[in-house]
Amino acid sequence: MNRTTLGLLWVAVIFSLAAAAAGIAVLLRTPTGAAAGGEALEQRTQLASHLANEGLPQDALAEYDLALRLDSAPAKTKANMAYLAGNLAYDDLKDYTRALAYYERSLFYNATPETGVKRKMMERVAECQERMGKTLDASQTLSKSTYLAGQDTRTPKGAVVAKIGDRQITMGEIDEAIQRFPPETQKQFADPKAKRDFARNYVVQDLIVAKAKRMGLQNDPEVRRELDAAEKEVLAQTVFNREVAEKATVQPSEVELYYEQHKDMFVQPRRTRVAQMLLDSQEAVDEAEKQLAAGDEFTSATVSLSRDAATRAKGGELGWVFEREPLSVPGVKGDSAEAARAILALNVGEVSKPIKMEDGWHLFKALEKQEAQTVEFEKVKPMVESMLRRAHMQEMQQKIVEELMTAEKAQVFDDAFGANPPASAPAEGNEAKGNL
Repeated sequence: MNRTTLGLLWVAVIFSLAAAAAGIAVLLRTPTGAAAGGEALEQRTQLASHLANEGLPQDALAEYDLALRLDSAPAKTKANMAYLAGNLAYDDLKDYTRALAYYERSLFYNATPETGVKRKMMERVAECQERMGKTLDASQTLSKSTYLAGQDTRTPKGAVVAKIGDRQITMGEIDEAIQRFPPETQKQFADPKAKRDFARNYVVQDLIVAKAKRMGLQNDPEVRRELDAAEKEVLAQTVFNREVAEKATVQPSEVELYYEQHKDMFVQPRRTRVAQMLLDSQEAVDEAEKQLAAGDEFTSATVSLSRDAATRAKGGELGWVFEREPLSVPGVKGDSAEAARAILALNVGEVSKPIKMEDGWHLFKALEKQEAQTVEFEKVKPMVESMLRRAHMQEMQQKIVEELMTAEKAQVFDDAFGANPPASAPAEGNEAKGNL
């Protein structure tokens, strides 16, 4: 082998070793590059979070944008980053167009999210659309979100009386809403026109509530506080209704026994049914007394002379004046105790002397008198039953409160308010005590 050939062989060996070394380097660099990509992603997201916490949303979004461009980032991670970026754009910058873009990217990257996650994303999309003035788009998006949540589970009852988009509102739904009012208020809706007007208001309220949700107002801190307060009231009232009101019962024998033992409470005092003539001057009084002395009926004289429009057409009749404190005359302005005493002293058919009061001169006539009497049991039975039921409910409520205060070790420190503790509270040194 000559020298030239030997030189060429050495060159070939050197190139082969170099190629092998390069291959090994490539193999070694591949996992190192993936690790570096992961580290870059983590650094970007950590920096973005830090900038957001420091009140620099624009810079935070710039870091999120760089992180979203990394090929090494898994799709689910990108979905989470896009969602966080959307929240920054929405809440901090009020840039709803930009926020919408981030939320749409989040949905794109997370193609098969859990139902609850997807519903939350779609609610955010609807909020952006509403803020951007795309009400129709927002309504459609929110409808999809509601479907995913399975919220609209109402079963139609009765005839369809209204609709909002594809949602039908039945007479049964309107009736259920009316039943939430007190019984006396419910009676107003027996009138078809009143019920129709209520249905219209019901629809309008639903539309406004839907708009509020599309605006995301349910997430506003102040609104959230109001909703939490309302929720507390509803929950507390429900506990009262179920644990107290529905369980408080009064036995018929209990009602009758209470009546027999407290008959003095059901004594109707002596009373006089009275009519009046209201006059505005001494001259008018003289004219009235002149007509009465001439034999005119008090009723006809009242119709022609009295200036009280409320009672004139009824011959001046006011109703009953009772002999009980405080003395008063129904329908008469100001302090009427003196007039009441004069009326109670009249005999049936007798007319009082003129009595000067703040609204003019009064003449009173006694139409009927009744002596004090005990009211029959049947007439006061509903009242007694209601009174006893309220007493039972107060006792039951107090028992529940005491049990809860003890079980939860709850206290209200009276000294903190400068208030004296209740007389029943035991004194324990100088410690502030909690009492109801």
